[in-house]
Amino acid sequence: MNVNPIDLVQTQINIIDTLLQSLDSVQLREWRESTLMILDQIISEESKYYKNFANISFTSNILSMSNPEKNKRRNEESMKLGLENARASLKAIIFGLERDLL
Repeated sequence: MNVNPIDLVQTQINIIDTLLQSLDSVQLREWRESTLMILDQIISEESKYYKNFANISFTSNILSMSNPEKNKRRNEESMKLGLENARASLKAIIFGLERDLL
């Protein structure tokens, strides 16, 4: 079965809205890994666009031992920001693929 790589990337973009609603870290990790698997097949790991996506952070680097609720909020905000950055990165990859730039 031959699947259009642009369709695969677009499917991953479409999943982002669901992830933004759930903010489930396990689902996010599965989505990130499957997205990297797709990108491995369509662009070089040396591509700056691949690296941009691979380096997106989805967790906060700040941890407060005295305020777990604040940690949870920080992580949720980091997940949201990471997902929005991922959306932008994947859209740029589609742009490049559509124009044979990648």
